[in-house]
Amino acid sequence: MIKKLVLILMVACCAVMAQNESFAIKANPTENGSIHFYGEHFANKELTKYYPDKELGIQLIPEQGYAVDSFYVSSDDGTRYSVTADGSNYKMTMPHKDITVFVWFKKKVSSITVTGCEEMACVYPTSAEFGEDVEIKITKSPNQGFELNATGVKSVSKSAEGNDVFLKFKMGDFDVSVNITMTKTPEKPTRYGLSISGNYADHCTLKDSADVGEIVQLVIDLTNAKGHLSIGGEGIGENDLVEESDGHYKFTMPQNDVAFVVNAISQNPSNDEDLSSSSEESSSSADESSSSEVLESSSEESSSSAEESSSSETSESSSGESSSSAEDAPDSSSEVKPDTVYVVDTVPYYSVNIAASEHGEIIRTGSFVKGTTNGAYEGYDISLLVHPEAGYALESIVVTAKGGKNVDLKKEDDTFSFKMPSKDVDVSATFKITEYNIVINGCEKLKCEAPKTARMGDDVKVKIFMKDGVKGFNVSATGIDLMNRTQEGSDVIISFKMLGNDVTLNFDVTMDESASSDSKDDDKSSSSKGGKSIDKGKKDAVIASQTPMFRAVAMNRMVNVSGAKVGSIYALFDLNGGVLAQGIVGAENFSIATQKAGKFILRIGSQIRVMNIK
Repeated sequence: MIKKLVLILMVACCAVMAQNESFAIKANPTENGSIHFYGEHFANKELTKYYPDKELGIQLIPEQGYAVDSFYVSSDDGTRYSVTADGSNYKMTMPHKDITVFVWFKKKVSSITVTGCEEMACVYPTSAEFGEDVEIKITKSPNQGFELNATGVKSVSKSAEGNDVFLKFKMGDFDVSVNITMTKTPEKPTRYGLSISGNYADHCTLKDSADVGEIVQLVIDLTNAKGHLSIGGEGIGENDLVEESDGHYKFTMPQNDVAFVVNAISQNPSNDEDLSSSSEESSSSADESSSSEVLESSSEESSSSAEESSSSETSESSSGESSSSAEDAPDSSSEVKPDTVYVVDTVPYYSVNIAASEHGEIIRTGSFVKGTTNGAYEGYDISLLVHPEAGYALESIVVTAKGGKNVDLKKEDDTFSFKMPSKDVDVSATFKITEYNIVINGCEKLKCEAPKTARMGDDVKVKIFMKDGVKGFNVSATGIDLMNRTQEGSDVIISFKMLGNDVTLNFDVTMDESASSDSKDDDKSSSSKGGKSIDKGKKDAVIASQTPMFRAVAMNRMVNVSGAKVGSIYALFDLNGGVLAQGIVGAENFSIATQKAGKFILRIGSQIRVMNIK
C-alpha cells in the first residue's frame, strides 16, 4: 500500500513539473526585416520562453521595399514544424523543444502596367524591384502627342529624341500604373483674329486680323494718359510684345487669336485693383473704332518710320472717309480675361531684392511691374511667403530700405507683408534646424527612457524596463513612418527615424494575473480607453500609425496629392495671390487640375508646398 502511494506521488510530481516546463523561442532574421513573437503563454518577462502545447504567434516584419522570401521553424535537432497563416502573420503549436525561426527577406517586386499604347509603340518592363530605375520608351508619329497619368510612383521625368519619348522613374514599393492618352495636333489656320477693349481702347489702333508670322503694330496715343496704363494680353506673352518707342509696340502674330485690354488706372494703384477688367466708362463709338481699323490697315501697307505712322494716324483719324461698318469693328465693351497683365512705366518704380538663403526660400507674391521680376510702385502691398526646407524653421527675416532703415513687417501664418517705400528694399532671412517634441504616455507601470526632442532624420531609441507584475504591453504611435521593436536582455527597445513633426507614443500595459488586487485595479484603469476594456491576456504586435505631412506631385498640369487630412481646407494660388482652385479635402488622395504652367503655392490646412507645374 505504501509503495502504491509513493508511486502515485512520483507520477503527480512529474506531471506538475512537466506542466510548468517551458521552452526557448529564438529569432534568427537576416537583414532588411525583423521577427516578433506574440501570444498569451509567455513563461518569463523577457518574452523568450513559452509553454508547450500552446498557440504561439509569429509576425515577420520586412523593411520598406522588402518582402518575405522564405522562412521555417526548427528545433536544435533539425526537426521542422508546420505553421498556419493568420492574415499577414503566422501561428503554430509550441512543441516540447526549444525552437528557432529562420527568415530571409528580398527586395519587393511590383508590377508595371501601361495602357493606351494602341496607336503608339511602347516598350517597358512588366515588373521591377524596389529602388530600381525604370524606363518606358514610347515611339509616336510626328503629328501625335499624348497626355500622361501615373499612379504608384512619386515623379516621372520625360525626355524626347526625335519621335521617341522616354519616361523614367525610380520604382517604389507599390504597383505602378501608367495611362497614356493620345492626342493629335490639329491643323492650324493661317490667319487669326485681333481685338482690343478696356477704358482706354478708343485711344488705341489695332487691325482686326493677321496672318501667322506677320509683324503687327499696336499704337497707343499717350496724350491723354495720366498715371499708369495697364496692358493685358490673352494669347500673347509679355516678352513677345516689343516697345519700339513711347506708345508704339509690335509683335509677331502667333498661331492663335490675340485679345488686348488697355486700361487707364489710378495714380496710386493697389494690389486689389483689377488691371484686366473692362471699364463701363468706355464711350467710343462704332465710327471711331472703324476709323482706327482703316488707319491701321493703311499703316500696314506703309514702310514709313514710327513717327510717320503716328502722323498718318492723326491725319486718318480726322478724315471721315471710312468704309468699314460698325458691325466689323471690335467690341470694346466685351470683357477679356488676359493671361498676361503688366503696367506701362509712366512713374518711377523700385526693386524688391530677395537674397538667397540656406535651408529655405522667400517668395514674393502680388503685383509686378512690366518687364521686371522684382519691381514695385510706392504704396504697393508686398507679401513675402516663407518656405523653409523640411526640418528647418524661420529664424529671422529683415526688410531693409536703401539707406539702412528697417521696414515694418506684419505677420500672418507663414506670410509677411509691408508697404513698398519710395526706395529699393533688400530682403534677407535665416533658417534654423527645428527640434521636434517626443511625448510618451502610459509609462506609469513601466520605466521608459527617451529623449524629449530630436531633429528630423535622427535615429531615436526608447528603452523600456519591465517592472514586476507587468506581463507585456502594446504601443501605438503618431507622427512616424516605421517603428521597430527589439530585445536587449530583459529590456525592450523601440526605435524609429524622426520625421519633420512631433511624435507621440502611447503605451497600453498588460499586468500579470498574479499581481496584487491594487495592481489589477490600476491596470484596468490604465488599459481602459474610451470606456472599452483592453484584453489583459493578449500580447499584440507593435502598431505604428502615422499622422502624415501631405505629399504633392505635379505632372502634366495636374497636382496629385496624397496623405492629406480629410476635412482640411485646401487652396491653390498663383504667385500674384490669385486662387486657382479651392475646396475641402474629401479623401486622403486627390488631384487638382490646372490650366497653366508655372510656379504655384498649395496650402492644405496649415501646411504649404511650392509647386513647379510644367
